[in-house]
Amino acid sequence: MTISYQDIAVEQASAADSTAYTIPSVNSAHIISAVVHNESASNATITANIVQSGGSVGVTNQYLNKTIPAETSVIMLELVNMVLKTGDFISFRAGTANALNVKLGIKEITS
Repeated sequence: MTISYQDIAVEQASAADSTAYTIPSVNSAHIISAVVHNESASNATITANIVQSGGSVGVTNQYLNKTIPAETSVIMLELVNMVLKTGDFISFRAGTANALNVKLGIKEITS
């Protein structure tokens, strides 16, 4: 078994759905940390979707939609410990373009 760690950063998240990470050909990928930081002086919302391989972003795969207070970092507990398979992807959308930074820690496991 091989374990590798990925550090995913989405700096200044877009106001459109944008894929942050697509699971490569591994047995599984586990989200071990997920933090969003609002660098603006106003509250901003973040939406996260976890989409199964072959799917597309929609309300049926939305796992997070929350307001992030101004100039604050928030742990996205809703995403931590999620297990994903090859071809699945994580997408983010900011309610205010260029206000939010997202950081994910991913553990990939291959046998």
